[in-house]
Amino acid sequence: MIPAGNANRRFVGSSPVTADGELVRAIERNEADAWSACVLGLAGLDGNPLRAEVVVAAGVRVPIVAGLDDPFFNNVVGLGVDAPATADDLREIASAYEGRSQTRWAVVVAPPAAEAGLEALLLRHGLEHGSDFAKFVRSTERPPVVASELRVERIDADDADIFAAINVAAWELPAAAAGWFTGCVGRAGWLHYLCYDGSDPIATAAMYVKDGLAWTSWAATRPDGRGRGAQSALIAFRIRDAADLGCSHIHTETYDEQADNPSQSYRNLTRAGFELAYWRPNYYYDGSRVG
Repeated sequence: MIPAGNANRRFVGSSPVTADGELVRAIERNEADAWSACVLGLAGLDGNPLRAEVVVAAGVRVPIVAGLDDPFFNNVVGLGVDAPATADDLREIASAYEGRSQTRWAVVVAPPAAEAGLEALLLRHGLEHGSDFAKFVRSTERPPVVASELRVERIDADDADIFAAINVAAWELPAAAAGWFTGCVGRAGWLHYLCYDGSDPIATAAMYVKDGLAWTSWAATRPDGRGRGAQSALIAFRIRDAADLGCSHIHTETYDEQADNPSQSYRNLTRAGFELAYWRPNYYYDGSRVG
């Protein structure tokens, strides 16, 4: 699900703003909380069919979804953010995955970790640089006004299956991944949304709120509903909700914008007032021995 092989790719037509170091750390912690909540929601499904759990290794929470051999779900956020990572830290994380027969996982590298040398450490220990994400941030002041005939509503567990079905189809995931999306609907800190054309749900989005920050994700639109402004409406709705819930900032990420591969998500975010705060590389473990 996460593309690899674009180690030197960067955005066109835009440069990152200078983000406050403490804000960056708070944002990374907020996203790590959200990932952990997703995995715990998945683990809470009857029988834990995808063998999901969150373990603590190297001082960070390590999400493990042993039933899905994909680094998207087995993705360590926050390593090296509060203290420089060491070789022993990487061995501890690798051991956590290997002990559960998980062969593919990822580590994302935030600016504080990069400044402390995490990228070089990962390369020395057998991980490979793959895709780069762009981290976008905006204050919750002055939410955009989006004129649309589409309707956005918050949902609860009654609509979790619809939410999951749109995401599984949009991201071309195996049917087993549906639990990733249903498991956290209704859990503390989470808000989930559907965008409707009349009575027909055509798009989804979600937001995680904690400690005055909001992280947005799971933005997906059915192919037959694309190009109609559903995601712009969902972005505006979530910014207003984040402001109403007392959040100072809202943040998200998307893939890099390329001259030969335009990113609609990138454009939707900048149109809604988000700024490119920093680039965040992803490093992948591909089954070779770490140590």
